[in-house]
Amino acid sequence: MKRDDFVASLNVTHYSQYGLFFPGPLLRHFVVESGMNNFKTDFMKTILHLQKLLAAALVILTLPACQKEVAVKADALAATQPVNAVQVNGLQINTACLKLLQGNANNPALTVNWKTNAAPNDFQTAYVLEAAIAGAGFTDAVEVATTRANTTIQLGTQDLNKQICKLVLPGTTQTIAIRIRAEWPVGKTINAAYTDPVAVDITTYNDYIDYPDYIRIPGNFANWKMNIAPKIVATRANGVYEGVLNFNIPYPQFLVVKGDDWNELNTFTNIGNGKFGFGGDIFGTGQGAGFYMVRVNTNTNQWTANRINTWGIHGTAVGTAAKDPQMVYDAVNDVYTITVALQKGNFRFRANDNDAITLGNTALNGYTIPDAAGNDFVIDKEGIYQVKLDTKYAGNYACTVVRNQFATLVANK
Repeated sequence: MKRDDFVASLNVTHYSQYGLFFPGPLLRHFVVESGMNNFKTDFMKTILHLQKLLAAALVILTLPACQKEVAVKADALAATQPVNAVQVNGLQINTACLKLLQGNANNPALTVNWKTNAAPNDFQTAYVLEAAIAGAGFTDAVEVATTRANTTIQLGTQDLNKQICKLVLPGTTQTIAIRIRAEWPVGKTINAAYTDPVAVDITTYNDYIDYPDYIRIPGNFANWKMNIAPKIVATRANGVYEGVLNFNIPYPQFLVVKGDDWNELNTFTNIGNGKFGFGGDIFGTGQGAGFYMVRVNTNTNQWTANRINTWGIHGTAVGTAAKDPQMVYDAVNDVYTITVALQKGNFRFRANDNDAITLGNTALNGYTIPDAAGNDFVIDKEGIYQVKLDTKYAGNYACTVVRNQFATLVANK
């Protein structure tokens, strides 16, 4: 190709492969001034030199912008970065079998240790001891205790019993899974990490209250012995006494005694029409052996003794069932149990499918106590629940209402 023809053909696209764009007149200038023979050599050197200069300029121009972008990304993605993640492992406990006793309420009960990569003075990270029924997962775990800048939690008997009684009916034994949940903030996000769980068999106790205001019910079911006669109590010291008693003979008879001694001034008889007083007859039920809710009101001198044939769950939480889901009596532990599907709503324990005997709940000293004068139980998460009720001790009823999505439903009878 002649020089003039080559010059005329030069345009911006010929050297775009080098990442540079030169207008045609500039290229033609190189050819005219350098000559056809020297064009390629001189021009290629020029291209390489310009490429180096341009690359350096781009680095200088874009450096501040890149630093700002990295800072923004680091802040936005901080929650997903593993560099600063807290790790917890190596969970250990001082015992695999623990029997809690009310007499040891002020003594240490459980020591939990674990390992972490967090700094010893890291007060941003919280360590939460979680407990759940073994096999039920930790979706509805109880938060037993929390600490910071520490890898040990030591729990006293009383505090541990209050927390575990949310899962385990007082006076019974169950296998509990525990683990440590580490929580630390990253911006507005709370991240979490967990240890592997460990199992411990825990026996809880009923935090028994010895009420000073009580009535003894001596009768033929206890050979008329005052020292073993069951009590009914006035938990609010208001003259209203109540208790569930086991009349274990076909024709139960009894008297009402205020105190512990036989005395004509404090021994009451049945004077008829649901009233008690002096000079009447021995009380009787006429309903045979069984559990009875016995109530005595010293304000009105009225009494009732209603046999409990069944306990059930009644309220909006059970839906529109025509009959209350019935609890099953566990004769070994002397408690009532049911595994039932509950929806959001409320419920009460109800005897005999009518409202003559119902129990709500009252919070007392950190425990949930079934109570005739208490509020309804509230269910805020639907699911399968394991519900237990213990009415052995007047004024010291106990219960648990635990959601367990892995529990097996049994057809209600």
